[in-house]
Amino acid sequence: MIETAELGDFYAESRTALKPKMHRDLAKRSRVGAFVHPIVVALILVATEYRVTNTSVAVGFMAAFLFSGLFRFYLSRVFEDLYTKRPVVWLQSFHLSIITSSTLWGGLCATTVVLYGLEWTSLFVIICTAGVVSGAVTSLCPSRWLVRGYILTTTLPMIAASLFLGNAQGLAVAAAFMAYLAFEWIESQRANRDYWNSLITTDLLQIKAEELENAISVAENASHTKSEFLANMSHEIRTPMNGVLGMTDLLLETELNREQTELARTIKNSGESLLHILNDILDFSKIEAGKMDVENIEFSLHDIVNEVVDLFGTSATRKGLVLWAVIDPSLPKTLIGDSNRIRQVVSNLLGNAIKFTESGEVVVRADVLELGEAESKIKISVIDSGIGIPTERLGTIFESFTQADGSTSRTFGGTGLGLTISRSLVEIMGGTIQATSQAGQGSTFTIDLTLPHKTETLSLHSKMGQGSRAFIFASSPAIGESLRRNLEHEGFTVIHHDPSESFATISPNRVPSLSKDIVFVDKGYLTHHGDSLKSYYDRFDEAKNPTWVTISSRHEQNEEEVWIPEGPTLAIPSRWSAVKALIKACLKGTSYSSQTLERPEELAPEKPIAPGVRVLLVEDNAVNQALAKRILGRWKCDISLAKDGVEAVEMYEAGDFDVVFMDLQMPRRDGLEATKLIRRFERDHGHRTPIIAMTANAMKGDGDRCLDAGMDDYITKPVNIKLLREKLATWTAPKPEIAFDPDILLSQYDLPVVQMMLKQFRAETHDAIESLAKSVETGSPKEVADQAAELGTICSSLGAIALGKACEEIEAISNNPRQALTAAHVDAIRMHYDALIQELDSLQSNWRAA
Repeated sequence: MIETAELGDFYAESRTALKPKMHRDLAKRSRVGAFVHPIVVALILVATEYRVTNTSVAVGFMAAFLFSGLFRFYLSRVFEDLYTKRPVVWLQSFHLSIITSSTLWGGLCATTVVLYGLEWTSLFVIICTAGVVSGAVTSLCPSRWLVRGYILTTTLPMIAASLFLGNAQGLAVAAAFMAYLAFEWIESQRANRDYWNSLITTDLLQIKAEELENAISVAENASHTKSEFLANMSHEIRTPMNGVLGMTDLLLETELNREQTELARTIKNSGESLLHILNDILDFSKIEAGKMDVENIEFSLHDIVNEVVDLFGTSATRKGLVLWAVIDPSLPKTLIGDSNRIRQVVSNLLGNAIKFTESGEVVVRADVLELGEAESKIKISVIDSGIGIPTERLGTIFESFTQADGSTSRTFGGTGLGLTISRSLVEIMGGTIQATSQAGQGSTFTIDLTLPHKTETLSLHSKMGQGSRAFIFASSPAIGESLRRNLEHEGFTVIHHDPSESFATISPNRVPSLSKDIVFVDKGYLTHHGDSLKSYYDRFDEAKNPTWVTISSRHEQNEEEVWIPEGPTLAIPSRWSAVKALIKACLKGTSYSSQTLERPEELAPEKPIAPGVRVLLVEDNAVNQALAKRILGRWKCDISLAKDGVEAVEMYEAGDFDVVFMDLQMPRRDGLEATKLIRRFERDHGHRTPIIAMTANAMKGDGDRCLDAGMDDYITKPVNIKLLREKLATWTAPKPEIAFDPDILLSQYDLPVVQMMLKQFRAETHDAIESLAKSVETGSPKEVADQAAELGTICSSLGAIALGKACEEIEAISNNPRQALTAAHVDAIRMHYDALIQELDSLQSNWRAA
């Protein structure tokens, strides 16, 4: 709502500027009204005595009205040209046309009254006059003086003529018309005021809209500038950080004394802390700009919780903390959501919990609150026994740059963005996050998410613990509860001893057992109750010859000696899959190794890297060149170095490489442009080499730009050596070169039939590939997936192995929203097709020769 005072000020300042708009409105309104008068006069001529008597008078007035109307219509059409050049001339001409029409109408009214008195003809003209004046008040309201002049010149002649009659009827008509004149006069003032208020308001709103648009443009430019600044800063920080962290990793693998090792680890930890702060700032910037996207892919929450617990296991162990995961056995195996964001939030919360906890335990829980047919309500909790949060600070801990206490930042470090980012990510995923805590009594952070889940088929195999018993002696409630819930889910009869109860309540024979008994006891329990438990040790052995499993966190290994029963040791944190492996070994009586239970995924065999892999390393930074050469040299790679994109293209065209590691920001030619030129060269020469971006660009969209340019994969700096090795092994793994397997068809059909089938396949496949290529460019992912699936099925059934696998890859990428198809994938299909044709030609020649 625009205030009156604001309108008045604006009107006073802008009256001159608004008049052209008012005059333009008058011109537009007059296009239709220009011919009202002659039309009404024609109606009067037909409906009254004018058609019989005084016809020439009516026709004369109609001709005059027609001329005046045409002149006004002409003025409305030439407004833009004439008004721009000579506004006064146009305005005077327009006023003349209006007043001429109104004066003529007044003359018609007076003439009619004089000629016919107050009979039907005069009354009909009076009725028409009321309508004409009412219409003029609306169409001419932009100009106060013009509409008033129209009213006066139209009605006063009628009033004068009525008075001229000198009888009672004439006086009555004159009085009525005077009242009507007063009414239209007042109505014209109201219409004029409303028009100008509307015009001024519209103009003011337009100005404010332009100001808002300019402000938005300025804000967008500022946001773009900030994004560019952050991207540049991220690149400039990550580039030297890659050298610092990478060289430190290599240094730690050399022979160092204890002091040197600690110094090197301090450098590494400091660099990782700086990198974490940088990532927080980038995430916060994305959230502020509304550019944080959410994925919906299938994932396992079991794996995420276990991976995060594994990641922080070393940190917890160094501080002497018990870290454990409690996962609801009824949790669906496959959920649908943004696994990366969930992992990030849980990592933030767990990192804080360990940072702010000096002793005790930290527990990560994943529970099912509601299990529906299509979706589940999940609660993820991170519980610690740390310093806690004062009640009065709980309401602000999720705000930007805020921690529980001002001193906390200095004591524990951090940007104060972690919880803000966590809350924003959870809310973007449609969930909620909350905290409960008291100072000195630990904290609990809870995430509630509703996620779709994949329907699971009912497992029919028997549970491994059916008929067996499990005894639990745990000082940690979290460990005890986790073991109890999972063991019961596996069919065990569980006897969970409360440390506050007497040992007399635990009897090996209290619950019958049909199979093996397993006794779980943690190191903390043995420390406080070991002597009492030891007295029952023989009774347990006599009862069922159970297997004793000692649960111990890594930091407890060198503590004071306590009695430990004979049996395997389960080091925590451990995944439930590792615990299950141990339980199976215990039930079967097979050998076991406690070392294989700590981090089974770390001990999994690595993908092999063949010696002599030919690597083209494209990197302009000298430190990063040295680092990459040292790392790749450890795997016995044959390394060629290009210092910029120009050298990279020249060396690639002249050499033969198994893989290319490409930096992005380089002098002379960047990595994206170099990749495009390499792919263009490959299309002309019929082969394709994997190109992996190794870049300090870590902003949103950088990965997509790499793939769009024709790269196959990317890794961000600072480079994770383990991830680099995995990428190298994946992309240089030997691939079968079988383009066509004739035995698939020859085992089913005679040679002439096979030759006929291959001839038809050869004719149709080229068109199918081109149709698929067109769909990749313009079609939907589903359309691409369907075409690739159909072509892949045909290829595989006919023995075109390599081409069929390439189609399967395109189908898989089309069905995965996290991946995008590019022209490079179509090029790969075409190269497989060319290889297939060459092999078919060779086979046909051999068959003819035979």
